[in-house]
Amino acid sequence: MLQTKPSLTPEVIRLHTHEGDELIAHLPRLQAYLRKDRPTPLSRDPAWLSVLRRGLGCTPYCLEAVQDDQTCGVLPLAYVKTMLFGRFLVSLPYLNSGGVVANNAAIAGRLIDRAVELADQLQVRYLELRHERAAEHPALGHRLTSKVHMRRALPNFSEALLADFPAKLRSQIRKGEKNGLAGDSGG
Repeated sequence: MLQTKPSLTPEVIRLHTHEGDELIAHLPRLQAYLRKDRPTPLSRDPAWLSVLRRGLGCTPYCLEAVQDDQTCGVLPLAYVKTMLFGRFLVSLPYLNSGGVVANNAAIAGRLIDRAVELADQLQVRYLELRHERAAEHPALGHRLTSKVHMRRALPNFSEALLADFPAKLRSQIRKGEKNGLAGDSGG
């Protein structure tokens, strides 16, 4: 008796390109995906695309991967056109980080494939994906390494933070405080 394995059909991933004003209707779903099960910095919110459109005249695009009617990946992009520097497609320009957020590397690769196609359609000088970690993809040949992202874990008390600083920096901070310099945070 011949035994056969059940056929494993690959799960279908559909890619959607949301553009311009049409993007606004999709924001709640995209934001919910980005916030689900992961801490998401404000800089990754696709609502920035609307800000960039209204404030700076960029054309927003948001690439969405969908599987079984559920978002499984997002890549926000802005088409930037300047007289001095030309045309670019950038994952959230004017912000430090952006790029693909996806359930797995295969979906991320599909979104990057679509971004490369879109960059070719728009005839841009370059596609810039602002990933915090390198994204391996055959179409991404150049890496910009001149920018760094620095973070410091903050202790619960400002005294502990101050104690970690070198003596010269502590002296400069105290001098500023003596001269009325103060910092404030919050809404």
